[in-house]
Amino acid sequence: RLRSAHTIARIGYAPAFRLAAAQAQQISPDRPRRLQGQTLVAHWRNEIQRLQDRPILREADRLAQLGSIPDLQAAIAKAGEVDLGRALRVEAQTRIADWRNEIQVIEDRPILDEANTLAREDRLQEAIQVARRIPEGRVLYARAQGLIADWTAQIQIAEDQPILNEAKDLAYIGSLTRAINLASQIAPGRALYGQAQSAIAIWKAERAYIESIRAAEARTSSGENSADSAGAAEDSSE
Repeated sequence: RLRSAHTIARIGYAPAFRLAAAQAQQISPDRPRRLQGQTLVAHWRNEIQRLQDRPILREADRLAQLGSIPDLQAAIAKAGEVDLGRALRVEAQTRIADWRNEIQVIEDRPILDEANTLAREDRLQEAIQVARRIPEGRVLYARAQGLIADWTAQIQIAEDQPILNEAKDLAYIGSLTRAINLASQIAPGRALYGQAQSAIAIWKAERAYIESIRAAEARTSSGENSADSAGAAEDSSE
């Protein structure tokens, strides 16, 4: 009976699958091949559902290929006709998710284009404000946030680079404390904060080294003065 059902199912049409399932259903519950038969019945019923619903997805694909928002919305509605529990339901829902993402990209792409145009004109603050119009959860949100981060860094660098350059000039002429104090104005989280902190660490080390040399010289000078005083005392006693 199962061999006969397999042979019929190979025809590949819905009536053949129904007939094959009916053949397999004839195996009584107490027979050893009952489980195999039921598994095949479930498979063939899924095949029937695929044959029934595949034209729906083909039509949805055709609509989506037209590419406009109304066409994508029509494709989503069409694919939504594949009911819950049907064999192609997951495939239909995957397509729907993809098409919804495409709609979001079409809607939000002009916002990013406008922001990029402003950025190319060095109007970075305006570009940031435009890019922020893309809300969290949208497909292009991560891209917008990446651009905002880049433009924010550019603004911060333009603001803080003169401070760091002036601090370097002070350090070059030996004004290490002034250089350190000036570079410390660059706050944590700013684009040049890491560079400023690295420079400050170097200047602090240089200042500490210079101070240690001066302290050693002072001790040496103090020792020499003490020795001279002692010698003078001996000379006067003689």
